[in-house]
Amino acid sequence: MHAEDIEAHLLRLVPFVRSLVERRLRRWPDDAEDVTQDVLLVLLRRTLPAALRSYDPARGPLESFLRQPIERQITTELRKLRTRKRRFTTLDIEHEDEQAASDSDGTDVIEFAKRSLKLADARLLDTLSRAHSDTAAAAELGITRKSLTERKSKLKRRLLARIWSRSDEQPRKAA
Repeated sequence: MHAEDIEAHLLRLVPFVRSLVERRLRRWPDDAEDVTQDVLLVLLRRTLPAALRSYDPARGPLESFLRQPIERQITTELRKLRTRKRRFTTLDIEHEDEQAASDSDGTDVIEFAKRSLKLADARLLDTLSRAHSDTAAAAELGITRKSLTERKSKLKRRLLARIWSRSDEQPRKAA
């Protein structure tokens, strides 16, 4: 199978993959295009070349033949996306004075938080921003994952309390 053939099949699959991704990504519609691109890249590099060797057009459309591997790859990409969203949740701060979240040097919210927190909390925040997983962060800190989860929860509450204390806006209750 030539590269041109694989590319032609891939182009034919783009709308199909996009529709599957959009259906599964209703929670984060802004990320649908990125996930679609990641799935298509895996299709191009791994799945499609191997699948086309055993694909028989007489038995049905290519979309049906590849639906299960595409769905599996979408699930994998969604897990990665959820992990990124969980680990890098941004703090949405709306305040007329943008200096509430940064100092005159333009330091971001994390730097502001590190300066205003206790040393242990600053270390936890720094470790979480560097570690590639919660397991790695827990190992680096020498604690269990359960302890890490508890400390993250407490840190989040303290950070939000600090930010709200510098803002006129009152905290919103989580649903």
